[in-house]
Amino acid sequence: MYLKQHKKDGAAEAVKKRRRDTKKPYSRSIVGATLEVIRKRRAEKHEVLDAAREAALRYFQYLTMFNLLIWRNIK
Repeated sequence: MYLKQHKKDGAAEAVKKRRRDTKKPYSRSIVGATLEVIRKRRAEKHEVLDAAREAALRYFQYLTMFNLLIWRNIK
């Protein structure tokens, strides 16, 4: 009974729930990468990115095998 008599005003609720306009994202430089470097990386083609990914994967596999051989020779 008390809650029905002391309801909040509906208009006040509507004002609270209003959405803010979304801000458009903007680019800025971060530590270790200038804005030009970031833009250059974004503009790269998929082939370049895939090649870099493959090279990094091959390097990681090489390191893993090298460490495994060293570990086996120590035992």
